[in-house]
Amino acid sequence: MKFTDSATVVDLENLSAFLSEMNSLPEYHIGYCGTNQEEIYNTIIKDPELLKSFIIVKKGEKIISALGYDFYDETIELWGPFIREEYNTEMTTTLWAKMLTKLPKEVKYILGYCNEKNFKCITWLVDKKFDLSGKHTVLQIDPQSHKDSAGFHLLKDEYFKDFVVLHNNLFPNTYYTGMQILNKLDDNNAVLVETIDSSLVGYAFVTQDSLKNGNVEFIGVNPRYQKKGIGYKLMNGALDWFKLKKSREVILSVNANNTQAINLYKKVGFTIKDEMCSYRFKLEK
Repeated sequence: MKFTDSATVVDLENLSAFLSEMNSLPEYHIGYCGTNQEEIYNTIIKDPELLKSFIIVKKGEKIISALGYDFYDETIELWGPFIREEYNTEMTTTLWAKMLTKLPKEVKYILGYCNEKNFKCITWLVDKKFDLSGKHTVLQIDPQSHKDSAGFHLLKDEYFKDFVVLHNNLFPNTYYTGMQILNKLDDNNAVLVETIDSSLVGYAFVTQDSLKNGNVEFIGVNPRYQKKGIGYKLMNGALDWFKLKKSREVILSVNANNTQAINLYKKVGFTIKDEMCSYRFKLEK
């Protein structure tokens, strides 16, 4: 086996083909990586640090394993490990050791996100002492097929403070704070809201990437106003927003035990795509 510690543009064509092939199958699927080779190639080529993060393992000229990461704030999201052949403890231990030497000094947390059928990745994460942080159901829809037209209301400045408070109360330990979401707002990142008597009672944070893939990052309703159809209005409004933006596909993830939310999403037309597991590792400095 031959290890390449930092991938370069020379490796990218073969690497993107390998990632596309592997990630298209549930037993190798990693949630942070896409499945279309062109999209994977374009994502990596635009991010030199993501490209350099990849460690590639070859047998002869054939890639048999790869591991990379995407870095933001104090956290990295793992693109892998992708393991083509039988689980090899020596190889996977070397992957882990090599990755640790490459991490930016600011990193405090390492996140893994893989399909529940990806037993090789789960074995690796558990072996490296990652903690299981959640199980998630991923749903999908083609927004262009959406028929309902509830309309949507964009978040206005006057509700910024109320939004931050509501989001942080509903999702106290998540990956974006309310203020971080506000800082991301632009043409392709929006907060849609529902109000009652001039009070903010619910919101959806929706995003679209450069390839027109949509994502419902968060949807939240004030507990006092739940079970009043507000979530349904927000979801229909979100699909109207995606339809207007000409999104190709919309994805969302929800706690696998949240049957109420899953039934809501199915009601507006979503279907289940994957069942995923998230893992978290805290680096000891």
